[in-house]
Amino acid sequence: MLLFVSLFGAALFSSDRHVATLVLNSAEISFRRGLGGVRVPWTDISHVGLMRWSVGSGVRQSHQERLTVLAVRLRAEAPVPKTSTGLSKAHRELGYVGICTLGAIGADRRSVLTALECFAGPRLVRTPRDFLHIDPRLSPNMV
Repeated sequence: MLLFVSLFGAALFSSDRHVATLVLNSAEISFRRGLGGVRVPWTDISHVGLMRWSVGSGVRQSHQERLTVLAVRLRAEAPVPKTSTGLSKAHRELGYVGICTLGAIGADRRSVLTALECFAGPRLVRTPRDFLHIDPRLSPNMV
């Protein structure tokens, strides 16, 4: 009986670690999964949008939206969060931080962009072409 209760408790605890929450409000973007997470105040963000996950081009079309990353470009003076997801070393060297994937929060591209419109203001980058226009250091395969 004690073994069953211990296994049930372990299963319950481990399932809580996989619950992910994205919060957009007037102060910040924050993402939390289990005990980890990332918070970036709007004042530290130069621009924000959706980028491709930094895996090879062999990703199936059906998985591409789930592997889209909510990414922010930090201002030069902003501290870099310790947690980042889905972006390459090249992205990070250019000041980009991956907040979360759309798959992690169970959202689609349109709903995330709609939510960002409420809080990001002129920081919002809507399309890959806009990212390339704003930051010419990016290459087309990075967005």
